[in-house]
Amino acid sequence: KIKAVGDATLLTDSVKRNANVRITADTKNLDFIKPLLEDSVSGKFAIPPMSIDGNLSMKGTLYDTDIRLQESNGHILAKASLDTEGLKYNMALDIDSLLLSNFLPKDSLRYVSFSANGEGRGIDVFDKQTKLHLTAELMDLGYGKNDRYNFGGIKLKGDIDKGIGQIDIDSDNPILNLKSRFDALLNKKNTNITCSVEMRQIDFYALNITPEPFKMGMCLHVDGCTNLKDAHKVNGEINDIVLVAKDTILRPKDLAMNV
Repeated sequence: KIKAVGDATLLTDSVKRNANVRITADTKNLDFIKPLLEDSVSGKFAIPPMSIDGNLSMKGTLYDTDIRLQESNGHILAKASLDTEGLKYNMALDIDSLLLSNFLPKDSLRYVSFSANGEGRGIDVFDKQTKLHLTAELMDLGYGKNDRYNFGGIKLKGDIDKGIGQIDIDSDNPILNLKSRFDALLNKKNTNITCSVEMRQIDFYALNITPEPFKMGMCLHVDGCTNLKDAHKVNGEINDIVLVAKDTILRPKDLAMNV
């Protein structure tokens, strides 16, 4: 069941045009869609009952959207706006307690809670007038039988301003514990990048990568530059490497690379 109600005026006038549409939808049993898909695809996912309530609007050069999707006890909230005059934009996304197992019943993913917020102006990262600020956080990602593992506590912060880009990624959970920083001087003729990662621990067994318990820690530092055409250079080193397999602890030599 889908319903759309709204009004619009002066759509051909880029300054005075105005429109507003509200969309509501409730889905029931959508299994009839599966026979239209290949067996290899239809057997991997499900379409649970959902409700959607959203609003789309336009006023001159400004476009707005506000949508809520509800599934069981979980929901997705998405808001975004774009001003085509100056290409200014902002967005917000909130996913709370969404049961991924209702969409992917045969997968190990169980539930997710995630949020993101961003605002900016322009999309050309090499233009010094472009400005972007983004934050995101993965609060919970449960996976494994009986929600055995929780992969959360991951935060991202990113900025671009006057040709300088910065990204910070921090993860604080028993599976992945790290702090990382990416810096870039953005220029089409010569872009310089620096990356530093302090990986205190990554549990490969909990990530279902290895059949036996295996953990690793290390520090990584990489510097690079490129003209985005035919000249590229990378220097890096990996040190403080620790490998833990059951009752064995190994400390390999440091590694260096020059490319």
